[in-house]
Amino acid sequence: MSRSHVPHDPFGDFPPELPDQLRPYLGALIDDVVEEIQQGIPEYARPDDDMYTRTIRTGAEQALMLLLDRMAKPQGGWETVAATYHHIGRGEANEGRSLDSFQQAMRMGARVAWRRISVLCDEDVLPRTVLVSLGEAMLVHLDEIIEATAAGYAEARLRSAGELQRRRDRLLDLLVADPPASCEAISDLARAAQWTVPRRLAVVLVDSREGEDGGEPERPITPPEVLVRTDRRPVCMVVPDPDGPGRARTVSLALRGQRAVIGPTVGVADGSRSARLAAEALDLAQRGIIPRQDVIRCEDHLSTLLLFRDETLLAVLADQHGEQG
Repeated sequence: MSRSHVPHDPFGDFPPELPDQLRPYLGALIDDVVEEIQQGIPEYARPDDDMYTRTIRTGAEQALMLLLDRMAKPQGGWETVAATYHHIGRGEANEGRSLDSFQQAMRMGARVAWRRISVLCDEDVLPRTVLVSLGEAMLVHLDEIIEATAAGYAEARLRSAGELQRRRDRLLDLLVADPPASCEAISDLARAAQWTVPRRLAVVLVDSREGEDGGEPERPITPPEVLVRTDRRPVCMVVPDPDGPGRARTVSLALRGQRAVIGPTVGVADGSRSARLAAEALDLAQRGIIPRQDVIRCEDHLSTLLLFRDETLLAVLADQHGEQG
C-alpha cells in the first residue's frame, strides 16, 4: 500500500511536548466525538446499546491515540495506521456493512476534534503556532485512515466473492455428479453457496468451439440463481426451475449470440441425466446430425438421441437395410 502524497510530513513540525499537553483532554474529546456521531449518523444512533457505544468509542480512541503517537514519533507512524484500519476495513466488509457510514463518522470525528483543539488554542492551553500544522496533520491522518480502511474492505470483499464463487462451482459439480450426490450434501453446500435449492433444474452446455481463436468464451450474463462455470469446456450452467415464469426469457438473453444445448428439465437429484443428454445432443449437433441452431433443446430431439445412443447397433441396422435394398 502506498502512502498518500503530501508536500512534507506535517507530523515532524510539532514541539516534542505537544502530545503530552493534549493527552489530559483526550477523554473529554472522545466523549464529544462519540456524542456527535451518535446524534448525526442514523446507523450509529444507538445510545442505549452499550456494545455499539463501546465500538464507536474504541474507533474514536484508536484514531486520536494514533494521531498523538504519530506526533510523538513521526517515523513509522503510517504503518501502524495502515495495519489498524486495514483490519477494520476487513471487519466492516465481513459484517456486511457499507463503508459510507464509517467514513462519514471519521470525517465528523475529525471536525469535532478540530473544533475542540481550536478552543484549547483560543484559551491559550495550546500554542496557536501549532494550529496550522495540526490541521494539516489531522487531514493527512484522516485521508490515510480512509485509504487503509477502503483497501482492507476491498480485499475482504474480493476474498469473500472468490470464496462464494468457489462454493458455487463445487455446488454445480455436485448437481451434475454421476452417481448423484445425496440431498443432504446438496442442501448443505447450497446453504454455504447462498443458493436456494429448487424443485427442478436443467443443465445448459454452451458450445465452447464457438469462441474466437480458441479463447475463453464470454461468460453468459445470468441472474445470481443461475450457476455458471466458464473454466471448463463446454461452459456449463445449471438453471433452477427452468419452466418457471420468465425463466425461458432469462436463459435466452443469457445465451444471446452463443450456441448452446439445454438439457431436459429434471429433479434436483437427476442433474447428471440432464447434463449427459445435453452433452450427447451437443456432440450430435457438432457432427451435423442435429440441425445447427443457436439454442437446441434436448426435449425436441429425444428420438434422435435415442437412435444414436448405441451407434454400433445403428450401424449394423443400416448395413442390413442396405443389403436388403
